[in-house]
Amino acid sequence: MIKNVIVDVTALIPFPNRDIPEPDLVKNKGLINHFSSILADIFDLNVISTDLALDRLLSLEQSSDPNINSVVLAGLGGIHTFVGNYINAFSAFKKSLDLVDNNEVLAIVYSELSTLLRKLEYKNEAIALIHGALGKTTNETLIWKLRTQLGLCYKYSEPEIAREYLFRSYKYYDSVNYHPRKARILRHLGSIYVFEKEYQKAVQYIDKALNTIDEFDLRTLKYDTLSDKGWVFICEGLYGKAVDIYKKLLQCNLTPYQRSLFTQNLGYMEYKRGNFEDAIKHHSQSLQITSKYEMRDMAFEDYYKLGLCHDKIGEIALADKYFASGYLDLQQEIELGLRILGYRKSLLNSYIEFLNRNKSIPDIDINTEAFGFVMNKTMQEIRTIFHTNLLQLHLDHTKNAPELCNLLEIDQRTYFIYQKKLGLKRGPGIPSGIENNPYFSRYMDSISDLNWRDANRQFEVDLFSHLLKEHRHNKKSISQVLQVSYQQVLLKTKGLN
Repeated sequence: MIKNVIVDVTALIPFPNRDIPEPDLVKNKGLINHFSSILADIFDLNVISTDLALDRLLSLEQSSDPNINSVVLAGLGGIHTFVGNYINAFSAFKKSLDLVDNNEVLAIVYSELSTLLRKLEYKNEAIALIHGALGKTTNETLIWKLRTQLGLCYKYSEPEIAREYLFRSYKYYDSVNYHPRKARILRHLGSIYVFEKEYQKAVQYIDKALNTIDEFDLRTLKYDTLSDKGWVFICEGLYGKAVDIYKKLLQCNLTPYQRSLFTQNLGYMEYKRGNFEDAIKHHSQSLQITSKYEMRDMAFEDYYKLGLCHDKIGEIALADKYFASGYLDLQQEIELGLRILGYRKSLLNSYIEFLNRNKSIPDIDINTEAFGFVMNKTMQEIRTIFHTNLLQLHLDHTKNAPELCNLLEIDQRTYFIYQKKLGLKRGPGIPSGIENNPYFSRYMDSISDLNWRDANRQFEVDLFSHLLKEHRHNKKSISQVLQVSYQQVLLKTKGLN
């Protein structure tokens, strides 16, 4: 019965579209010790002890109990999620799901996996997974952790719903005197107000978290919470106050993650103030840490900022070095089909612009990169992807259906047929079929001023030009791959070189 449930629920999970490599999941053993607190919720469930969990994480020895190994791997997946090592995270979770045969353990795995999906902006899938976990557990501690995670799913898309979940969780943890979790929820509430630019309210919640931390001697949480306050000052432009906080924090005994984060924040402030050489110094220091411990989310920020700063001061070769290093590091994630978000996306877009501005550096064939997604796809599949991206682009830049239809010069009936067929919607969340390739995004922007008919016509011209090049003008080969008639390929390629 359990195995059937797993298959049903994991159908929602957007695992990479190619086989995940088998990396050394514990390459940096020191990092695991620094992030042992991530497993705290698992320990609270009395499924596995702290020492046993860490020992098994460090060795990954096989236990006679598959559920113990499943929990350990889920915890390891949570650690890799936290630092942005998504390939290793997916690998750990796949191994974990293969072992589990107990509903309570399955709920724990789903809880950890939902965080990975949330970070990759698969909000609906994460919520579905959390509800699935709630239906499998009777453990009160896990139930409230899952309810808190539901709040986090809505944190930046629907803040009021997020606050409602988080306030309920806070009241529960207050009633059972679970003070560390209370402090963390107060920090989450503060970050929501930062997102809404209500900085005074944000500071109130952060100060309340600090009071809880001091009252109950929760020293492991203090540095991160002080950093939250420093970030509020940065958002307000109060750089002097923020610098004081981070310089004092960097004199403390910190984890690699904390030292890198606080150093990056100093670099961020120097960049904002135009002090690019000072920003380079801070991000160079951070990159030494983030690359050593494979903290990929933060490493991409360092590559991105170092590329920008060297570009700003005219050090083109060094700018190219950091942009290119980050780009090369991303290749495996791109090839696996993982979403390219945050600083990963900023780095790729900036690198493309940088290459186009600096012709002394070997340029790239943007059209070849843009149309890489069509490989081994039929014409129908390619058209579906193009229509999804074109309509979603206009959905994101128009207020309503009449405005969109006017820009594309199509009737509303046609639009609503496509909207239903392709599952398009306004607001947060990314529908399936949206390409994360930054070159393709750039291409779509280049035809965004065309109406529906002209955009489709231009796309087909560019598509078949690309296919002729890739197939060395073998039109029979193109027709076979696209699953269209040879006569249609002749018609579409007429006049093309």
